[in-house]
Amino acid sequence: KSKEDAPRTIACPHKGCVKMFKDNSAMRKHLHTHGPRVHVCAECGKAFVESSKLKRHQLVHTGEKPFQCTFEGCGKRFSLDFNLRTHVRIHTGDRPYVCPFDGCSKKFAQSTNLKSHILTHARNKNSIWHNFVLALLGILALVLLPVILLPFYYTGVGVLITEVAEDSPAVGPRGLFVGDLVTHLQDCPVTNVQDWNECLDTIAYEPQIGYCISASTLQQLSFPVRAYKRLDGSTECCNNHSLTDVCFSYRNNFNKRLHTCLPARKAVEATQVCRTNKDCKKSSSSSFCIIPSLETHTRLIKVKHPPQIDMLYVGHPLHLHYTVSITSFIPRFNFLSIDLPVVVETFVKYLISLSGALAIVNAVPCFALDGQWILNSFLDATLTSVI
Repeated sequence: KSKEDAPRTIACPHKGCVKMFKDNSAMRKHLHTHGPRVHVCAECGKAFVESSKLKRHQLVHTGEKPFQCTFEGCGKRFSLDFNLRTHVRIHTGDRPYVCPFDGCSKKFAQSTNLKSHILTHARNKNSIWHNFVLALLGILALVLLPVILLPFYYTGVGVLITEVAEDSPAVGPRGLFVGDLVTHLQDCPVTNVQDWNECLDTIAYEPQIGYCISASTLQQLSFPVRAYKRLDGSTECCNNHSLTDVCFSYRNNFNKRLHTCLPARKAVEATQVCRTNKDCKKSSSSSFCIIPSLETHTRLIKVKHPPQIDMLYVGHPLHLHYTVSITSFIPRFNFLSIDLPVVVETFVKYLISLSGALAIVNAVPCFALDGQWILNSFLDATLTSVI
């Protein structure tokens, strides 16, 4: 067995030191580090055990560099012979310190770089599993959140309004308020946040839905109007600048398209929705399907939030989406906050995103992830012959 492979059986006798050595000479050399530091630098006050170490340290203050590189064209000088030996390895390409990990063949010119590299193996391995497990736990918590919060919050009956922006079109005496429970958008049932978003998307991309109205009610509510075309090609027929009247279009019994200005709430309240007159004939033979004649992207939406009266929203569906905050969790007790489930859900989503991203990034093969080691790897790989 070689001397290098000999076991470390000789312990340092100094109290508190647990270092082990292969032979007595190595142990005696180590004992000097525990001796009194009597050799003090007059410039900075740093103390050393050996005078030779003090002399070597003083070169830092004098600026003297007695050790010169002998390679042709180099001529660099160093204050310590150790730095010169390390520098020479740039010319020779010698990298005696090899990474002991299986599958890693990296070599280094300095032992300190090898020690730092070994730490990246353990850190990256731990980080991958640590972040991977966190991301999985986050996904599990997000899926089971309704079950976890079941003793305090219930779901599946609608969406609860948590905030209405000051500039939202839904603000008003008959608008939406914090704490309202929305159950329908037009004829689209809403049981959770996903339903709310899907209903708004459907309303935005499909043609405006109509409402059934009897011929007698239509005759009673309507009055003579003069229709004209808007710039986008749609028709306007309400000339009284009223905030409650809306222009509606419909086809009479002769299939002729007509327009009439009606009070919106009276016209659409307690009526079924329709696309054509045929949809209204099922309930009454003398009914018409009146469709709001609005600008291209504008919709009239009936929002049901019992026990309050339905809100009639006129505007772009996306404005309702962006200016009204909602949650699927309804508190069982009055003292519970309506914002708590939203905060928990947002935190879990951030946890999944960040932990998942870090797990993927740490698993990607590269030099290193820390800036220091990226720079070292870049210099070793590209500028070895220059620096």
